[in-house]
Amino acid sequence: MEEKTNNEHKTLAILAIVFGAIGLAFSWVPIINNLAAIFAFAGAVMGIIALVLNRKSKKTKSIVGLVLSIVAFGIVMSTQSAYSNAIDKATGTATSSKSTDKIEKRTFKVGETATYKGVEYKVNSVEYHSGDEYVKPDKDGNKYVVVNVTITNKDNDDKISYNPYDFKLDDSGNQTDMNSYDPATEDTLHSGDLAKGASVSGNLIGEGNQSNKLKLIYDGNMFSKKEKVTFSLN
Repeated sequence: MEEKTNNEHKTLAILAIVFGAIGLAFSWVPIINNLAAIFAFAGAVMGIIALVLNRKSKKTKSIVGLVLSIVAFGIVMSTQSAYSNAIDKATGTATSSKSTDKIEKRTFKVGETATYKGVEYKVNSVEYHSGDEYVKPDKDGNKYVVVNVTITNKDNDDKISYNPYDFKLDDSGNQTDMNSYDPATEDTLHSGDLAKGASVSGNLIGEGNQSNKLKLIYDGNMFSKKEKVTFSLN
């Protein structure tokens, strides 16, 4: 009786080993490893039941079957995650910027390009003018902040609109329109539409203190209410 008690109940344990081995063998194969996950899960269940049945007996085959099944299931999960990331990366590379619905970062420097839904926004240069003896900034200490921008419709088949009133000059948190008049500046940006492949450049003129932290903020009609793009000007 003692010898019989020590014998391991083998049927479920062997099935757990078989199912775990099948799951392990196919756990590396894309698509097919979905089936491997089922085998691994079934093997794990049978391995657990075999351990319970053999709680007073030997458990060698039961443990082997359970371990194989757990390892196989773990590999399936990790490989599926890796394959999914690889597909997402490849798809993201192949997809044009037109499908990009979010700015990859929120603050850009002068000379950098921000791309949103197939439209590129770039600050080309920033200049500071004091005006002349007749026309000066309204506030003492301020200068005319002249920001040259370029907007390009790269991928949109429909026309996209642009307007200088979509831009704000942020002077340490104080945001004002870029509609000032500087006698030394020409080629100001007006409103209009851009067909696919077209671009426009022009100057925006605001007033701010050059010693403060100045930013250009754009939140035009291409952007959702929660999104905007910011260019650090100094």
